[in-house]
Amino acid sequence: LIYPVGHPVLGVPQVFRSLFNGSLLGIPNAVIMVAVVALLAWMLLKKTPLGEYLLAVGGNEEAAYVAGVPIAVTKITAYVISAVLAALASMILIGRLGAAEPILGNLWELDAIAAAAIGGASLMGGKGSVIGTILGAIILGAMRNGLTLMNVQAFYQLLATGLIILVAMMIDRVTRGRG
Repeated sequence: LIYPVGHPVLGVPQVFRSLFNGSLLGIPNAVIMVAVVALLAWMLLKKTPLGEYLLAVGGNEEAAYVAGVPIAVTKITAYVISAVLAALASMILIGRLGAAEPILGNLWELDAIAAAAIGGASLMGGKGSVIGTILGAIILGAMRNGLTLMNVQAFYQLLATGLIILVAMMIDRVTRGRG
């Protein structure tokens, strides 16, 4: 934000654009990157101790501490992974658009929460899946696309996303009450 003084950065090199805008065997590179990230995330969550630690800390931090989970290291690792994935997402977006603007991706964290909630992740932590989150993102994208095609204003699209999160929270609360 300091370098461009809040103005868009235009003229992204063609090599950078082709990396994210190109395709391999007819499959867009961005889709391939998302598939690789999803596979790595699944392997991390299901096949490594860190995956168990992440779910444990997300589910009940005190119980995880008592069980010997390194809470601080787990949280810092989660934040680092989040930052790396946010950087990758922004590079994909910049490569596809051919420009960078400081406000690109504004409020996308709301979409991320909604996609995870639609995919069955508990907003209270400790429960969720990579495939569920991907399906949630596809459903949310289809909803957004449909609302855009129906000329629904962006404000109301954000409102719909917020309502989805509220409904997911209520469903999570009811189902956790039974379990």
